[in-house]
Amino acid sequence: MSNSSAKQAARQRMKYSGESYSAALSGIPNDNSHGFDSCTPEQLELRALLALGFLNTELHPGSPAHWGLHTLSAYTITVSPRWNRLVLVADAPRNVVAYLIPRRGSRRMRLPGLRLVEIRGTDTYVMLHLPTGAEMAVTGQPSGRTTGRVRAAGRDYLTVDDEPTESEIRLLEELPAMSSGIRLLLAGVTARLSTVDAKRQWAVANWYWDPLDRPGGERNEQEELDGPRRYLWGSGNRWKLTWTGHPRQSDLVDALTDDRVGVEGATRREAHRSQLILCGDAEFTIRHWDD
Repeated sequence: MSNSSAKQAARQRMKYSGESYSAALSGIPNDNSHGFDSCTPEQLELRALLALGFLNTELHPGSPAHWGLHTLSAYTITVSPRWNRLVLVADAPRNVVAYLIPRRGSRRMRLPGLRLVEIRGTDTYVMLHLPTGAEMAVTGQPSGRTTGRVRAAGRDYLTVDDEPTESEIRLLEELPAMSSGIRLLLAGVTARLSTVDAKRQWAVANWYWDPLDRPGGERNEQEELDGPRRYLWGSGNRWKLTWTGHPRQSDLVDALTDDRVGVEGATRREAHRSQLILCGDAEFTIRHWDD
C-alpha cells in the first residue's frame, strides 16, 4: 500500500514540478507527501543560500549578486529536490555548472564553498558544498540519476580537494542570520523554482517567462536590455523579496501556500502593495516592483 501511495504522490508531484515520473518518485519521502521540503538540515541551508544567490541582482558590498547565480534563470532547469541531494535537470548542464562552481584561478565568485566531486558520463556533475556538507547535482538525464562512467574532473573547477578559501568563508560568515522559518521558506523557493500549477492558475517557471500566456506576461524591451531586477535581504525572522518581471507576485505566494504543494504551515496575509508569508517565526514580505 505504501509503495502505491508513493507512486500516486509522485504522479501528483510531477504535474507541478515538471519532473519525469522517476525523478519525482525519487523525491517522495516515507510519509508520501510531495517532498519539496523534506530534506536534511544541511540541504535546507544549501537551498536557502541558493535562493540568496538566485534572487539577488543588485550589486552592493557583500551582495550575493556577485555570485552570479541569478543568471541561471536564463537556462531551462527542472528542480528535483530529494532528501539528501538537490538535483537540477538541465538542457545545458555544463553551462549551468559554470555558474555554480568556482573556477580554478578565476576571480569570478560562484556559490562560495561549492566543489566538484566527480563527472559521470557526458552530462552529469556531482557536487558538494563544503561549508554545509550538502550534496547537489546537475545533469542532462531526465531521471535525475547520477549514473554513468566516472570521468576525470580536469583542472577547470575547484574540487573537494580544495578547501574553502578565506574569502569564501568570510562571504558566508557576513551574511545576515536566518531564523528557522525563513530558512524553510527560502529553501522552499529554491525547491519550487521550476513549478507550474497543475490547474494552470500560477507559474514560477524559473523566473523567466509565463508559460500560461496570460496578458502582461511578455518581457518588455527594457527588461530584455537590462535583465530582471531582484533583491532579497533581511535578518533573523524578517526578510523581504522584491523583483521585476516574471513571476507575478501572486504566483510566488500561491506556490508557497498551495494546498497541495505548498510549504507546510505557510500562510498568507495581505499588506500594503505586498503580501506576507508567515511560517513559524518567519515574516517574509513579497513585493513585485511593478504591482
